[in-house]
Amino acid sequence: MNLIEKVNKFLKAHNISRDSKILVAFSGGVDSSVLLHLLSQIFPTQQIFAYHVQHMLRSEAESAADLSFCQKFAAQLGVNFSYTRISEGLIESHSKANRCGIEASARHFRYAVISEHVTALDIDYVALGHHLDDNLETVLLRFLSGSSVFGLRGIPPVRDLFIRPMAEISTAEISNYAEENSIGYVVDKSNLDNGFRRNLIRNKIFPYLLESFPGLRTSVHSISKKSSMVADFVDRELARKIAWRQDGESYYIEFPSYLELDEFLKHEILYRGFDFVSRSSGDSKRLPTRFVEESIGRLLREGDKVVGNGIVVEVFLDRLYFYEIGNSLQEKLYFTVDKVFFNKNLNTPFGKIFIKILDKPLKEKEKNVT
Repeated sequence: MNLIEKVNKFLKAHNISRDSKILVAFSGGVDSSVLLHLLSQIFPTQQIFAYHVQHMLRSEAESAADLSFCQKFAAQLGVNFSYTRISEGLIESHSKANRCGIEASARHFRYAVISEHVTALDIDYVALGHHLDDNLETVLLRFLSGSSVFGLRGIPPVRDLFIRPMAEISTAEISNYAEENSIGYVVDKSNLDNGFRRNLIRNKIFPYLLESFPGLRTSVHSISKKSSMVADFVDRELARKIAWRQDGESYYIEFPSYLELDEFLKHEILYRGFDFVSRSSGDSKRLPTRFVEESIGRLLREGDKVVGNGIVVEVFLDRLYFYEIGNSLQEKLYFTVDKVFFNKNLNTPFGKIFIKILDKPLKEKEKNVT
């Protein structure tokens, strides 16, 4: 099966219509160049939008050369082209302020500008150049980082409007296709810097493991698929047992329902609540495993609270809330009390209160009771 047939198989499996408008995240590297070429052979070229992001993490000359190549390549294929230039130093500042890696900050801004472009152009799907070996590297990297089954399932071939048509295509196949079709591409020298963990995995560790364990690709791919099945099962269980709700900038679930979960599912609830809040603020952050383990032992009753990475998890009015520091739940008191809390004692940040539905109005002298 050649690469066009593989991409067509992917599109059919995920019900992606030939009438769709596709934005291709186009760096100019071999992966995105091959992806853009493949899609231009399948879709009408007027429906394809090549989109290049200048991160300004390298010299002005290198960035300009990449942009020039991308413009010319898109013109050769006859597809639409546009680009965005991120202000110099912005990614580094974001990385420092949020205590995350340069790669994570670059991804944050890249996805932000892609989302803006999707809205402006009324795009149906965003095609990314991730391939089979990218997924294997991701699973291996997450394994070394102590990830759960949710991380070990790897890179999803489809998530919302983001698609990865080369998910089942290897690096070797991509390189061969580029050579056979005389496809040029740019080389990002930063990909050779083994100071980045992913580059170290790709350039050193992965080749060594493949040499020592020839069946590694098959084994890791199997782990990824099995983890996906387990993760899908957990998703269904949580959807059946837990209902997430949003209250302004906070997210919450019913605390009694949380207490009934087994420990594994409690772990996952904490991860998800943390992720909801961090993503809604525009900065996805990692939640340390130790924090989760300690939190489960400390979130036992009304008023209990834990704080990690700027996010608060608090038991308040029989709900388990997740919110950023600065968004006090005390300010929400008058908006969160509903009939489920009537005729019972409540421990609140203001002290213990009792709420009761009255059959008749209070007498004047009773209104001043505290």
